[in-house]
Amino acid sequence: MEGLRALARSSSTGRSPLAIPSMPHGKFNAFSINPSGAGFILNRLFLDQNDLPGFFQHGMRGNAASDTLRMVIVPTDQTGRILVDDTVWRDILQQMQLDAWVEHLIQIAGNGFHHSGRATSEGGIASYYLATTISFDIWTTRWNPSSGCYTTKYLVLDRRAVNRHFNHPLVTWLLNPIDAFKDESRSALYLPFSLMVNGLRYRESKLVSTLDLVRDVEVRTGHGSWGTAGTFETQGETITKLTARLGNALGALGSTLKHLNMIDDMFAHVEHLSASMAPAAQESKSSSLSPATEHSNASIMEAVSILRQQAAAAREQCKYLESRVKNQSSVLFSFLTHQDSMINLQVANASRDLAEAARRDGSSMKTIAVLTMAFLPATYLATLFSMPFLGWEGSDKFAIYWACVACITIVTFGLWAGITQRQQIRQLISRMRGEERRRRRKEDDVEAITIERMPTLKLQDSSGSV
Repeated sequence: MEGLRALARSSSTGRSPLAIPSMPHGKFNAFSINPSGAGFILNRLFLDQNDLPGFFQHGMRGNAASDTLRMVIVPTDQTGRILVDDTVWRDILQQMQLDAWVEHLIQIAGNGFHHSGRATSEGGIASYYLATTISFDIWTTRWNPSSGCYTTKYLVLDRRAVNRHFNHPLVTWLLNPIDAFKDESRSALYLPFSLMVNGLRYRESKLVSTLDLVRDVEVRTGHGSWGTAGTFETQGETITKLTARLGNALGALGSTLKHLNMIDDMFAHVEHLSASMAPAAQESKSSSLSPATEHSNASIMEAVSILRQQAAAAREQCKYLESRVKNQSSVLFSFLTHQDSMINLQVANASRDLAEAARRDGSSMKTIAVLTMAFLPATYLATLFSMPFLGWEGSDKFAIYWACVACITIVTFGLWAGITQRQQIRQLISRMRGEERRRRRKEDDVEAITIERMPTLKLQDSSGSV
């Protein structure tokens, strides 16, 4: 493990300083939980940037009156840079006594749930790292032998956000389980349990929104559990939008499955941690777990068994919705294919109409050409014969005119037919030749058969012999 820590420290060396933001109000959200009478109270305050290291240091020295939880929310920008001065950031990590490997995970924005160290022994500190789509959650937990309970330092890196006010919905959402279970904050299971509750709540809300989306698509397509088998208007823009929504839903379901796997890892760790707390406390020479801490552990483990069932149901729901989303994607693909087929059919019909119009235009042009060829020789010869220097004034020349017109017209049509219909003429000649050959072959066959059937003539010579 020391080798991994050394590797993590070397990989973090030389990184560029973190951004120094101009924070709204110049304040950070900070919270603490401390004993108050028979229970615990959650305190809320704004802190300046330079007060953050001291906030984590104060009250976390192991005396009975110390806070059981210290929490700070630090925003990050869209590029993932932590919006706090680099020197202040290093002081915060030092006061948290965070493991070097967890620091490395922060630097690379690692995914999943990670933990190192052991807080169940005297003087031991456990470091935790949890990366979700909303935040990076980093905390350290130490066993306080003088009080027989645990103390936790908790840092939230709010992803792609500015510094949020107390009443911001996300801040309220993060604090709901922390506030609801604050009386169990003396346990090392408290913060992992609160984060599991939040994770399940968020993922279940995503499943509900995905279910509403799938039902809406099923109603519109007429297929599926909520489909009415009605007529779907296959408009390209509508299909594209619905396909995009289903793609987003499929991505959300994949993210939900990934986070449910992380929650399962946290379940396993909490169960292992609970089983190892009592023996480790008994091995300590200074103190053991207080009855209140043991009660908190038992209460949390009882709730964990319920959460496991809830997580298993969420996983099954996620798989079921995934199948419905894929089914609707197939339906939309079929609609899109049908729409493409209809468009192709319309294009084919339009092409056929254009071809028919072109054929009609070709027939008209052919008719005009034939009429032109019919009248052009007569017009040409009439113009030629009307020239005075030829002396064709006599009426006896009229017959010569028509004879010339007839000859030239026939020659013109013959040339036109020979040029434009030469392929058909060749086929006609070939067909006539073939028919002629078949006729001759048939005549030859008939002649041969006739000769074979003729009786033998007996010719007698002069002697009377045969």
